[in-house]
Amino acid sequence: MDGLYPAVLEHAPDGVIVLDDAGRVLAFNRAAERMFACDADTVIGSDGQALLADVEQGASVRVAEGRFESRGVRCADGGSFPVELAVSCASVQGRTLRIVLVRDLTERKQAEDKLQQMARYDGLTALPNRRQFHDSLVRAIGLAGRSHGQVALMFLDLDRFKQINDTFGHDTGDELLRQVAARLKETIRGYDTVLRGGGEASPEAEPEAGSTVSRLGGDEFTIILKNVAGVDATAAVAERIVAAFAKPFNLGGKEVFSSTSVGIALYPRDGEDPEVLIKSADTAMYRAKELGRNNYQFFTQAMNEAAQQRLALERDLRDALERNEFLLFFQPKLNVATGRIYGVETFLRWRHPTRGLVTPYDFVHVLEEIGLIAPVGRWVLRAACEQIRRWRDAGLPRLQASVNISVRQFVREDLSGDVAEVLEETGIDPQLLDLELTEGLLVEDVETSLRLLGQLRAMGVEVSVDDFGTGYSSLSYLTQFPINALKIDQSFVRDIAPATEGAAVVRAIIGLARSLDLKVIAEGVETESELAYLRRLGCDGIQGYLLGAPMPADEFERWLSVHGEQALAASGPVSG
Repeated sequence: MDGLYPAVLEHAPDGVIVLDDAGRVLAFNRAAERMFACDADTVIGSDGQALLADVEQGASVRVAEGRFESRGVRCADGGSFPVELAVSCASVQGRTLRIVLVRDLTERKQAEDKLQQMARYDGLTALPNRRQFHDSLVRAIGLAGRSHGQVALMFLDLDRFKQINDTFGHDTGDELLRQVAARLKETIRGYDTVLRGGGEASPEAEPEAGSTVSRLGGDEFTIILKNVAGVDATAAVAERIVAAFAKPFNLGGKEVFSSTSVGIALYPRDGEDPEVLIKSADTAMYRAKELGRNNYQFFTQAMNEAAQQRLALERDLRDALERNEFLLFFQPKLNVATGRIYGVETFLRWRHPTRGLVTPYDFVHVLEEIGLIAPVGRWVLRAACEQIRRWRDAGLPRLQASVNISVRQFVREDLSGDVAEVLEETGIDPQLLDLELTEGLLVEDVETSLRLLGQLRAMGVEVSVDDFGTGYSSLSYLTQFPINALKIDQSFVRDIAPATEGAAVVRAIIGLARSLDLKVIAEGVETESELAYLRRLGCDGIQGYLLGAPMPADEFERWLSVHGEQALAASGPVSG
């Protein structure tokens, strides 16, 4: 057993250093030699406390009994490494010895640093992430508050990033985000020069640096400008940022252009705490989007009031379906040849509890943005079919209901399934349902459009192309898609006369429809002369204020009893 303990000491994975009562090194094992990059012979007899001195404290510390960590002890080659020291005392042959176990914490510290990096920095761009951004903003506001300075917060969102992602793929989208991050850092590298006329700022010197670029996620970036001089100085930086996007990005050999919309808020003017400042910058960024993108906007109180109104509108819309606040208006449609009312177009209205009757112009775009257009669209479809059934049960003539279909309903939802379910529940003839789709919607995804239109036509439902002539107007898609009718946009019908440009367009559309065996319906007819000319051109049907404005169901019934006597003899939808 005499040689056992020295062998164990030499092969121990941790460093073992034995000090005498005067602090001199008596023993120094192989692990300690590797750690300190020196031989035992050169260390034994030297001052052990100097050997184990913490390099950050700059002086030896008394090696006391217990366990503690040192941020770094120095090696013989001049480097240092973090250690954990475990010190115990032992009495040997009348002498008090201190046994120091030295554990190298380098790998553990590296792992901790990596976790810290992952927790606070974006893995794709290496920029500070949302958490680090928030901490940086808190510090910047705190410093500005104590020094009575200002902080500018910029919110940036890439314009049409989804299009780039969908067109070129997510890998290309990720590369664009990396290049955007690099370009933003380069653009604001001279931030101090722009704002104070001084030397170059050091972007690595956080939090003392003049600026911090962060990525919150997706295509959203932020920039914090510390100690900003005011609006003019901030605008100069914003102009540099917008201008930096004028150059294309090289993505796998392809030149891709992407612009950015920037919203700016200033501390303390636009908010005295991080959350308010963030909200203000975000509001300004959305205003920049509304104004056409590729620009910057400073936050204003008017934006805040508009944002509050928007939030209230969103909140009320989310409750409107449950509270049964939506209703349908109906506008009559006339068969030009027979003079009979053969159908109605449905229009959505919102019976707001305080604002009264609200038209779609004021809220449909909000429904689309908050993701409620599909469920509301399903409600419109069901309500229209139920009304047709009630009119049939009441002995009114067969009336076809036209329902506008949104992009989300057509592409992202199970439209054919919804239609089949509603038809089964209401029991109406499928021919009495006409779905109106825009040209752009149909050609956006031809394969999906063909599949869905085929399913709808197989049920017997009719399909019309709304606002025809204002979009693609491609003969190729007209020959592919199984549709029934073209609706001429009212811009071509207004004040139509033989010598007008509108008349030439209408003649061309009607001629095209005849060759494809399609019906033609003119929207927005307001005068007898317009109706007379459309009749001469061979238009099949009309709707507009000449017949009547959109009206509630009960008012339409009264209107029909006065103006639609001929409709009592109508046997079905207009057949051309």
